Amino acid sequence: MKEIILALVVAIIGFSGAYFGATISSNNATELAQLTYNKEIIQQRIKLIDRVATIYGKAAGVQDIWNIYLNALNDKNKSIELSKVLAEYNSEFNAVIHLSDIYFGPKTKEALTNMTKLDSPWWNKDKDLVSKYLGAMSSELQYGIK
Repeated sequence: MKEIILALVVAIIGFSGAYFGATISSNNATELAQLTYNKEIIQQRIKLIDRVATIYGKAAGVQDIWNIYLNALNDKNKSIELSKVLAEYNSEFNAVIHLSDIYFGPKTKEALTNMTKLDSPWWNKDKDLVSKYLGAMSSELQYGIK
């Protein structure tokens, strides 16, 4: 009888150890996955802030291209070439706006809303509004991160 009780006690202890070990391992794997996810989100946000700063840094050049484009409307080849260049800048701008809306929180959305209230091309937006937009993004680097 003692052998049976001893065998049961050993089995219960072994089962408990295996169960708790698996639970701890599972919790560590979950925490590691969450940390990896959070790190990736923050890295994407940093890259996006850099893209926004870069596109707005090109605003003066885009204005120059726009002016040349307006003056070259009679030259079909040149206007097509410049139109393609402007389309590239506009596609990058639209991409960063949409990604900002996805990756960041309410401060960034508010800054974007304030910028769209002004009826002007993106490359002519008020520098103060652009700074507020970038500042909102920076302040929300960890928005929603657990």
